[in-house]
Order: sequence, then structure tokens, then C-alpha cells
Amino acid sequence: MALKGAFKEMHLVNPRKLSLYTVQYLPTDRPATANLIWAHGYGEHVGRYQKVFSKIAQAGIAVHSFDAEGHGKSDPGDKKSRAVVWKFKNLVDDMYFVSERLLKESHTEQLPTFLGGQSMGGLIQAYAVLQNQAKWAGLILQSAAIDVEWTPILR
Repeated sequence: MALKGAFKEMHLVNPRKLSLYTVQYLPTDRPATANLIWAHGYGEHVGRYQKVFSKIAQAGIAVHSFDAEGHGKSDPGDKKSRAVVWKFKNLVDDMYFVSERLLKESHTEQLPTFLGGQSMGGLIQAYAVLQNQAKWAGLILQSAAIDVEWTPILR
């Protein structure tokens, strides 16, 4: 299936010096009417959402996302650090860092911006909205990992 819409990918280096893999799906047949910043679930990567992101972009919404620390194509790449959440606050900080950069790079920062996420990503986005509710137009959650017991493995 050929993807429709402009697809962009790049790596951004966060303040902790980790390279984060980012993607953008932008409408090509009309100006974007809104932004969606999407956060994937635990053990996932943004590649799983390729078809969905493409469809959303076709509908006129710019989609911005990234592989969380230790997931997908983001650092760290060593096996012992893959899918390990060392500090939850880092995930939220990375979302703010990446969203600011991608919205500016795509020239869509003036549009309403919605946060969305699946599982762990839903928890990240819910926490981000609570930090600054006025910044976001809305929140979309899919099976958000809210009220999950943080065992030593999940910490």
C-alpha cells in the first residue's frame, strides 16, 4: 500500500543526549487543520501506526510522533536498556521536547494540537496535559495505562 501524504522522518537529540526517532505525516492536498501528537505504547514503535497516521493525514490533520526512549529506532540501543522506563518524567519531557521541535519544523504550531496515546503513551499524554492544560486542544486516549501498578519491572 502506497502511503499518501508527506512523510518525514528524522532523529532529534534530546537534552539527555539520546537520539529520538521522529516521524511526521502531513496532508498534501490541503493545509492541515489541526495537529495530533501521538505517543505509542510500551514495547511498541511508531512504525506500527504507519497506515493509521497516513489516513489521518489524508483527512487534513498533521500527525507527529516518535519512538520513546529505548523503543523502536530511538536510543539507547543496547539490549539491557530496550523498553526499560528508567524515569517516567523523562518520557513526558521528551514528548514536550519533540512536539515543540516538530510543530515548529512543520510550521503548524499555530493550529489546535491534540495529544493522543495508546497504553503507556496514553499515560504520558494524560500526564502532559495535566502539566499544562491550556496548551492542548484535547486528549485522545486508547487503552491508556492509567491506574497500573508500577512494579519494580515497570519503574
